[in-house]
Amino acid sequence: MYSPICLALGLMAALFTGGNADLDNTRIVDGDVIHVSQAPYIVQLRIGSQPFCGGTLVHPEIVVTAAHCFDDLTPELMAHLKIVGGANTRTDEGVQRRVVSMIKSGTYNKQTLNTDVAILKLESPMVGKFIKTVPLCSAPPEQGDLIQVSGWGHTSFKGVGSHDLLTIRVPTINRQTCQRYYGIPITSYMFCANGGSKDSCQGDSGGPAILFGELCGIVSFGAGCASGAPGVYADVYNLREFINNAMDSLLKQ
Repeated sequence: MYSPICLALGLMAALFTGGNADLDNTRIVDGDVIHVSQAPYIVQLRIGSQPFCGGTLVHPEIVVTAAHCFDDLTPELMAHLKIVGGANTRTDEGVQRRVVSMIKSGTYNKQTLNTDVAILKLESPMVGKFIKTVPLCSAPPEQGDLIQVSGWGHTSFKGVGSHDLLTIRVPTINRQTCQRYYGIPITSYMFCANGGSKDSCQGDSGGPAILFGELCGIVSFGAGCASGAPGVYADVYNLREFINNAMDSLLKQ
């Protein structure tokens, strides 16, 4: 059974109890602690005081994240959504911005998680000491490429979120090998990576997979965390036309 890396369970409780609910957020498994200056493009999606997904700043006013992060969010919860950049830990105040508009892929499928991407426009540019944008992927990942994945998600399956920002480097594998682990299609809008004991986990959803200094993947789903099954990422290279068109549309608003 596969599961998205981020779920909205407990968000309402977190909102009205000061963030003490046990959110099902994905964390990096077997990762290394880094300072946010080493991944200045990463942002948190927060409701109340708790991050529930990650995202990537690709323009001072634009964040790329996973569409499934919003599957269970009510309009009431969306009204409390904040994007936090420059945060070194999951509780740092960082630089906070509201979201004013969102475009999800029109072909996003909640059951198969195909084209799992959403583009967010911020109320004003996000700038700060440890905040930088990152370019979109200019070439498709090849088998064996080491992607860097970062986040504050769970450090074990159904565990608790990491206080510190963690990162891993995991090698990509071909889609045919990845398909053996899943009962849903691994499409051209996805790629997979398998790092054995290293993996993304709940709460890392929507976060960046970086290759050669570019955003090439978005954390999407997996079968458990570091379970032996590959992690699956939305393929930014094959989604870049949609992302660029959505960015252009949002920036004209």
